[in-house]
Amino acid sequence: MGVKACSRKNCENIMCDICIDGKWYLCRTCFEELKEYKRQWQSNLTTLQVLLLIKTFIKTTLPGTYNPYSSFHEDTEENFEKLIIT
Repeated sequence: MGVKACSRKNCENIMCDICIDGKWYLCRTCFEELKEYKRQWQSNLTTLQVLLLIKTFIKTTLPGTYNPYSSFHEDTEENFEKLIIT
């Protein structure tokens, strides 16, 4: 795992070491915001549903523009952790 620029749209932070699903990097600021939004997700999401929510978050540009949606199944916390590499 390397250190890269943040994958979130219009984020200019570099030296990001939080890797999501082996594809995207987040800076600490964006990752903390993602974790705050994760509190709004249902507790029974599949890994794919968690990934889709993370991808939606990465496409947002400003704090407060992310809109989590719900209606999923399985354990969200466990599936979220599967995708994060620190």
